[in-house]
Amino acid sequence: MSKSTVALHRLRTFNLFLFALMPAALLISRGTAEVCMAVIGLSFLADTIIQKDWYRFRDPLFATLLITWLILNLLISPLALDPALSYGRSLPWFRFIVFFAATTLWLVQSRADLKVIAVLWGATLGLAMIDGFVQLVSGIGLSGRAIDGGVRLTGPLDRPNIGMFAARIGFPLVTAWLLIAGTSQSWLGDWKLRLAIFAYSLLTLMFILLTGERSASILTVLAVLTIIALAIVTGSRYRWISLSALVMVSICVALILEISTRIRARAESTLSTILDFWSSVYGELIALGYRIWTVYPIEGAGLRNYVTACERIFSNDLVYGCHPHPHNIYVEWLSESGTIGFLCFLAFVFLIVRQVMRPLFLSPHIKMTGLVLVGCLIVTLFPLAISQSFFSNWPAMLMWCSLALAVCTAKCACAVEGQKAQS
Repeated sequence: MSKSTVALHRLRTFNLFLFALMPAALLISRGTAEVCMAVIGLSFLADTIIQKDWYRFRDPLFATLLITWLILNLLISPLALDPALSYGRSLPWFRFIVFFAATTLWLVQSRADLKVIAVLWGATLGLAMIDGFVQLVSGIGLSGRAIDGGVRLTGPLDRPNIGMFAARIGFPLVTAWLLIAGTSQSWLGDWKLRLAIFAYSLLTLMFILLTGERSASILTVLAVLTIIALAIVTGSRYRWISLSALVMVSICVALILEISTRIRARAESTLSTILDFWSSVYGELIALGYRIWTVYPIEGAGLRNYVTACERIFSNDLVYGCHPHPHNIYVEWLSESGTIGFLCFLAFVFLIVRQVMRPLFLSPHIKMTGLVLVGCLIVTLFPLAISQSFFSNWPAMLMWCSLALAVCTAKCACAVEGQKAQS
C-alpha cells in the first residue's frame, strides 16, 4: 500500500470520527459543528481531486443538489428582491451539499463504519436525554440549563430544540442499530441487541413527548404509527411485534398525558391550533408563502426574501405580522425560489425517498431497517410539518446529518443484501 493511499485512508478515518461526533458538536455550539462540517467537506473535495474520482459527481443525489445550487445562484439570487440577502444564503448552501456527499459517497463504506457512528451517536443522544430528564425532575439540567419558560425542555441546548434533535438523531440511529442486529450474531448477541434497541427507542419516544415540543412530538408519533402500520401490512413476521409496540406506545402517550399537566396543556393547545389552523399564525405564514409565489411564480422572491416580500406587499393585511420564514420547508422553497427551485427540491426529495426506501423490499431480516427508515423521512421531510427554515444553520446541519445517516444505512443494507446473494 503506497504512502498516499495510507494517508487518504487515515484522512477518511479521521473524518468518519468527525461525522460520528457531529451530534455532540451540535450540542456544544453551532460554531463547533460548522468547523466539523467544513473539515469533512474540504477533505472530501481533496480526496476527490487527489484520486481524480470524478464519477462521484454523477451520483444522482449529489448531481441534483449541485444543479439546484447552480440554479439558485445563477437564476434565483440575481432576480431576488434583495440579491445580497439571497446570495448570502445561496452561496454558502454549497457546504451542506458537499457535507452530504462526503458522508454518503466517501465516509461510510462498510458496516464497521456504521457501527462507529451508531455507538457515538447513541452515547451522545443518551447523555443529552439524561440531561433533559434531570432538567425535567429538578428544573435545572446537568448542564445548568433551565426549562424554557417552564414549558419546554432544552437539555444541554440554549434553546428548546432538544426534542427535534432527539427525533432527527434517534430515527437514523435506530435504523443503523437494526441493520447491525439483523446482520450480526456477535455484538452483544442478536436478541440482546434487539432488546436494547427497543428499550432505547421507547425511552427516546418518551423523552421527545416530554420535551413539550409540538412539531417533534407530532412527527415522532406519526412516524411510529406509520412504521407500525407498514409492519402490520408487509408481513406476519413483524405483525405481533408491531401490535405489541402499538399497545406500549399508546400506554406511554396516555400516561404522559395523564400525569403531566404541562404536556396535556401543550397537547390541548396543539389540537386547538390544528382545528382552527388557517386562523393561527402558522396558517397565516403558509398562506402568505403561497401569496408570495403567486406574485413571483417563476423565480420566487429570492432566498431569505420571504420577509422582504411580506414587508413590501402584504404587511398591511396580516394579523400576526411578518416573520423570517413560513415555517414549512416546502412553502419556503416555493415562495423564495419559485416554481424552478421548488421542482429542483422535489426532484431531490423524490430521489432520497427512493434511495432510503429500498431496504423495505429486501430480505425479512433487513426489512425492519427499511421500516424505520420511513420514520427518518417523516421527521425530516414530511410535507405538512411546521418546521424551522430549511437553510438556517443549526436546523440545517441537524437535518443533513439525519438524512446522510439514513442514506448511508440504506446503502449498507443494499450492500449486505448483495453480498448475501453472491454467497
